[in-house]
Amino acid sequence: FLTFKYGYHLLVASFSRLFSTIRARITGLFTILFLACMLLVYVIISSMVGQFLVDQRIVAQSQQVESFAATMGRTVFDRDAGAMYDAAVSQGKKMSGRVLILDTAGTVLADGFSELNGRVLQYQEVQQVVSGQATASYGFHRISPKEESFFAASTWAVYYTAQVVNESTPVGVVLVSVSIQD
Repeated sequence: FLTFKYGYHLLVASFSRLFSTIRARITGLFTILFLACMLLVYVIISSMVGQFLVDQRIVAQSQQVESFAATMGRTVFDRDAGAMYDAAVSQGKKMSGRVLILDTAGTVLADGFSELNGRVLQYQEVQQVVSGQATASYGFHRISPKEESFFAASTWAVYYTAQVVNESTPVGVVLVSVSIQD
């Protein structure tokens, strides 16, 4: 206990001597101010660069989804389940995501993971395309882990939708879910 007490007093005494002059106090203050400003600049630049990269990725992936939807018109119109499933799996691998093909009511016709076939999806992005408010849309969704535990972290995904058209008539919607965590 005596050593700790002696060491503490020695530390306080050395700081007192270090900042005993006005010059040392001003230098210390400017150093702290400089470091705080550099930290603020780092946070602002990191945020801007991160947002720029997310925006670039959204533009690129939206174009991929719209391009894929443009190729699916006849297949969805014909309700060719095998071809829709194969296309969903293939496009899902290309985009590292999950692809679902829906009809104009929002019912899943083909799911690249074969889990949601026949279900009606009520996501805002799907409703915007189905109702004709937009030909394409996207939104961010929090994906909860399948196992609820204290340590299980949820992730974020982007849901892209695009209208599927056959001979100028809307016949469905493509929904692609891609993780945004990386």
